[in-house]
Amino acid sequence: MVSFLTIGIIWVNHHAVMERIKNVDRPLLFLNLVFLMAVAAIPFPTALLADYLQAGHDERLASAIYGATMALMGVTFGLMWAYAVLSDDLLHDKIAPDRARRSLLIFAAGSPLYLLAIGVSLSSAELALAIYALLALFYLFDVLPPLEREGKQG
Repeated sequence: MVSFLTIGIIWVNHHAVMERIKNVDRPLLFLNLVFLMAVAAIPFPTALLADYLQAGHDERLASAIYGATMALMGVTFGLMWAYAVLSDDLLHDKIAPDRARRSLLIFAAGSPLYLLAIGVSLSSAELALAIYALLALFYLFDVLPPLEREGKQG
């Protein structure tokens, strides 16, 4: 359930990031590819964690592997957004550069929490899984700068 929720939120946030990008370049495409590779890896540690939670042994290691995969996904997603924000001509013109840079801090806030959850997993896989679920809920909220639509007042 946590992985499904996380992947769904990743999909929504990926769409939101791409909506704010007007131009792409080769480095951004490769960053996106690495990010998508991390997302594609999520089912393996999910199955590993589920198996070991049911078996009642080594679940803490499985939870740490799950967290490392999630951390990799979060870092690669953050790098992709940071690259777009810090580049000169990738974001839409209607996005204020200062708001885009500010969103980097909020967007990146989850990565250290994944590391915290990995540490917690060494003592409790269940508690770490709860933290991973809370992180998914954290990313449920759109922290990206708004993309103003044509004809919209405000």
